[in-house]
Amino acid sequence: MLFKCPHCGDATVPLRDKIKTSLWAAVHCGGCGGRIAAYPWILAGVYFAHAWNVMWWVGLYHFNGKPVYFAYMVLLWALIEGLSVRFVPLARLRARHPS
Repeated sequence: MLFKCPHCGDATVPLRDKIKTSLWAAVHCGGCGGRIAAYPWILAGVYFAHAWNVMWWVGLYHFNGKPVYFAYMVLLWALIEGLSVRFVPLARLRARHPS
C-alpha cells in the first residue's frame, strides 16, 4: 500500500513510513526526496482519542472490576491507529537548511 506524496503527488510513500508519521516522525519521499510528516492538528486529535480511550476503559475497569475492559481498550487502540494511518493526511515540510 502506497500513499501520495504531498510534494510530487506520486504514490511513493510506503506503509512503513506512513506509520512512522503517526508517531510524529518526519520521513522522506522515495521519489522526490521531500520531507513529509502527518498533519499535526489532526494527529493531535488522534492522540486525544488515544488518551480518552485509555481513561475510559481503565475507568470502567476501576468501577466494575472486569478485566475484559483491557481487551476492549486494545481493540479500540488498534482501530484508532488504523484509522489514523489510513485517513490522517500527509503535510509538506520545508527542507532543512544547515545553519
